Amino acid sequence: MAGPIVDAMTTKIRPRALVRASGGPRYAVALAVDALGTGMLRPFLLLYGITVLRLSPPVTGVAMTAGVVAGLVCMPAVGRWLDRGARSSVVAASMLVRVLGVALLLCAPADHAWPFATAALFLGIGNQAWPAAHAAVVATIARGRERDAALAGGRALRNAGLGVGALLATACLAGGTTALQALAAVTGAHPRPDFKRRILQAFTDGNKHRPHSTFGNLNADVLEHFDPSFVREDFVEIMLNNSWPE
Repeated sequence: MAGPIVDAMTTKIRPRALVRASGGPRYAVALAVDALGTGMLRPFLLLYGITVLRLSPPVTGVAMTAGVVAGLVCMPAVGRWLDRGARSSVVAASMLVRVLGVALLLCAPADHAWPFATAALFLGIGNQAWPAAHAAVVATIARGRERDAALAGGRALRNAGLGVGALLATACLAGGTTALQALAAVTGAHPRPDFKRRILQAFTDGNKHRPHSTFGNLNADVLEHFDPSFVREDFVEIMLNNSWPE
């Protein structure tokens, strides 16, 4: 019985298998959308503050910097939350904080710095918390090379999003105020209805075809709950019932 486990750990990682291991195609799409939105956010905030809200460049820059600093200050608390075992709740909280920041941004009146600064604060906290929460989720549901590949893929998507976001922000600047307001609505449109059930279903779909890979991690709990045919492997039974002479 140990053979399939060893095979699952040593098999070469393929891109399609990586997508399944990371929680399914919906997860991969969500990660790509988030990376693009994150890449668009900073140039978009700068342009929105100056062009739409008619704030001065120094005020806009200080508000954005304060948001990033606030996010960094909150990271020890996020780390303690993750250390206590929280995973999906931290991810959901980081997304909700960002949605709140975009909602405040859309409601901010022109020539008023404080509403923009508050929106930048929420967005900064959410954007700083999300990578740590995402990495914790990946480290929990994947092991070894799968985990490293998933984390590297997420970072690569985020870096690509930074470049694409700058180009889109430039295009929106050429489109004027209406284009920037439309971009604000699109950037904030990342709802996660029924998140806890949908993420559990994604974990189930991503692992039910390869149950041996759940040995020793929380995905065994997921399959045991949702897949009636799943039988959890026991490490002690594997050791006692193996064919070794000693």
